Amino acid sequence: MKTCIIVLGMHRSGTSALTGVLEKLGLELGSELLPPTPENEKGYFENVKIMDLNDRILLDNNSLWSDTEYELTINENLFDSYVKQAKDILEEEFQYSKLFAIKDPRLCIIFPVWEEALKQLNIQIKIILPHRNPFEVAKSLKTRNGFSVEKSLLLWSKHFYHAEYFSRGYERLFVDFDTLVNDLDTQVKSIKAFVGLDKASLDDIGDFIESGLKHKNISYENIKDSIPAFVREIVLLMKEHTLNETSYKVFDRLREELLASINIFHSQDVLSDVVLYKELSLEKTRLEQENQLLKKISDVALLDAEYYLEKYVDIKNAGLDPLKHFVENGKGEGRNPNAYCEYHSIDVRGVVSNSEMIYAQNKELQKREQELNQKVIVIQDLEIQKEQQTTQLQNKAEQIVNLQTEHETRVQEIQELNAQMDSIVQDLVAVKESKSELEEQTREKIATLTEEIQNLTSQNANLNEEKEQQTTQLQNKAEQIANLQTQQTQLQTEHETRVQELNTQMDLIVEDLASIKECKCWIYTKPIRDLKKIFGE
Repeated sequence: MKTCIIVLGMHRSGTSALTGVLEKLGLELGSELLPPTPENEKGYFENVKIMDLNDRILLDNNSLWSDTEYELTINENLFDSYVKQAKDILEEEFQYSKLFAIKDPRLCIIFPVWEEALKQLNIQIKIILPHRNPFEVAKSLKTRNGFSVEKSLLLWSKHFYHAEYFSRGYERLFVDFDTLVNDLDTQVKSIKAFVGLDKASLDDIGDFIESGLKHKNISYENIKDSIPAFVREIVLLMKEHTLNETSYKVFDRLREELLASINIFHSQDVLSDVVLYKELSLEKTRLEQENQLLKKISDVALLDAEYYLEKYVDIKNAGLDPLKHFVENGKGEGRNPNAYCEYHSIDVRGVVSNSEMIYAQNKELQKREQELNQKVIVIQDLEIQKEQQTTQLQNKAEQIVNLQTEHETRVQEIQELNAQMDSIVQDLVAVKESKSELEEQTREKIATLTEEIQNLTSQNANLNEEKEQQTTQLQNKAEQIANLQTQQTQLQTEHETRVQELNTQMDLIVEDLASIKECKCWIYTKPIRDLKKIFGE
């Protein structure tokens, strides 16, 4: 959301110095500023367009910046027009500014116009109220404008109490001019915190604000007790630096005292400029009326429409416009424009009256009016285009504000990433430093492993040799086993054959024995039985 810092303060109260500080802090003030003068060598920091509009508003409502009458009543029929003009200036001057400031002492009096304009544009309002010892202000105005102390105090009171009242309901900060000059760092920190520019640079502010900037110095102690309370008590609050903590009730009470005594406080040299202005306006009107009368008397050929229609009934009956007929036809026909010419027999055919000149001008104006009507149509179309373009520009302005916000977010993210990168770089440096040690350790390990590999290779060769020997031995043993198996097979075969043979022999012997037994030759066959026992029947 856009924010406008409004500087509300009386002339010669340090408003220029404060606004200069705001500019140094980066706030936008507009395209054209009031140039410096010998009274303000470093500049006023007032936007010329804003000041011109404020002057017109005061003049339209019979007032001036130096008018000591407290109340200003702005014409209700003109208020909306003033607001529109103020909005146009704000959009033209600050369309692409997220944070800007406006300063003009007249804003103290006509604040409602700019307040409404800013509200309609959805711009946040913050108010800074610079203040200064009112007697220093009076002394400065005496030097610059020749005002009496009484008038200056009334002007100061009017501006101060208006600014205090109008700033209620908004974030506001009272800033002491003395503190700004004598304790710049403290005051600037307070201003930065209030505005929301904690990261703003303080470069060049010290050169801009210097002790010589304040020319009139009057001690707060050097003030009489007889000074009215609405001045004296505010001065005391300034001295104690407690304006920011003062309650509205205190300000209301002092304002009521000001309003109650303001008429008594006026002296002849403090007579309101607006009263003189009104008197001069009335005198001017009276003189203009007299001048018109003299012109009317001196213009012998001036058409008297009533006389002309009564004198020339044909014109009346035809319903013709008397002025048009006289200029285009009647004058050439020798008709009299008025009773004075008829009475004195004045021939006006060689005289050009003001009415003829006005008729010719009106005719020309009608022609131009037709042309203007055509141009108005064109302008209306252009206005529609302008509104469309304005809407587009507003959308773009919002996009720019959003992009600025996104940019700020990205900047913050980049800063965080940079911090992370710094940390990573530090880690990499540490890794690099330990890299040499790791490489040395690695080389040692490689040498050790190489030696072990060589040993293992040698051992492997020996093992391979042993393996070949064992393989040869195994092959020999395998051959031996095969031979033994062959021999075993042969022996087995031979054994089986032998057993079969023995079995056959045994069978034969058994048969023989059976035969012998049957022959009762048992006794003689005893040796054979013994043999049978031997072979294990």
